[in-house]
Amino acid sequence: MTTSFKQRLFLSAAAISAPIAFAQAAQAQEADDGDASAIQEIIIVTGIRGSVARSLDLKRNSAGFVDAISSESVGKLPDQNVAEALQRIPGVTITRSRGEGDFVNIRGLGSNFTRATLNGRTIASSEDDRTFNFDVLAAESVGALEVYKTPFAALEEGGVGGTINVRTARPLDIGSTYAGSARTTNDSLDGSASPRLSGLASWVDGAETFGVMLSAAYSERDLREDATGTLYFLGDSAVGGSPFYDTDGDGVGDSNERLYFPLANNESLVLEGRERLSVNGAAQWRLDAATELNIDFLYT
Repeated sequence: MTTSFKQRLFLSAAAISAPIAFAQAAQAQEADDGDASAIQEIIIVTGIRGSVARSLDLKRNSAGFVDAISSESVGKLPDQNVAEALQRIPGVTITRSRGEGDFVNIRGLGSNFTRATLNGRTIASSEDDRTFNFDVLAAESVGALEVYKTPFAALEEGGVGGTINVRTARPLDIGSTYAGSARTTNDSLDGSASPRLSGLASWVDGAETFGVMLSAAYSERDLREDATGTLYFLGDSAVGGSPFYDTDGDGVGDSNERLYFPLANNESLVLEGRERLSVNGAAQWRLDAATELNIDFLYT
């Protein structure tokens, strides 16, 4: 009887002490949370990691299949032009003109099936179809590149393969910033140096509701291309259809096989000079949380 009573008394005491211990732990946790909230800091991620995060957010929040490249910082895209930057996106390939990216293909379809827009507006093309030369846009002036692989209601029609939207940098997005770059390429074959200069200036007022931006990029490039090629191939049939080409040297034309040989073998040397100037300007007003006015200017 005594042993059973002691066991019941012990169990009752344990049952009472458990809620007390839980309450003490909860109070301690609340105290820790209070201390933690008092010293809480806001962490803003920038640089390459922030660029990747913005690209993922754009893909996640889109209604269709979208891929994007967000410039990690002003003038930090390492590519010569927008076409070479776009080739980093899956499903996008480019064609090159003497080593420099030019036209863009999406999902295996030709560049004439790709629609190009600048900040949502159609870009004029120098070609006789909808094909656009992306090499005229400098990579330094790009804020983001968006590739829409599927159509949806908010997107204008016209891109069978897809639509590429080039978003230029905006002053309220980058703040008051000044940046510049200079580099040169030495061509051992041509024996010349090709300079490339770019600069960007952005100003934002203290309230961060108005800003202006101006950027420019200039490049020169001297090219030399050596090539060899044939016109077309001829069969080895003489008049009457009997082969006359002697492959074994016995003086008799072989009759069991038809051989083909090139009509001519030509060598060519191409010298080309390219000079490009691209100027991009923007003015941005943020009137309220729901209203924004943008003025864009682009010269190439």
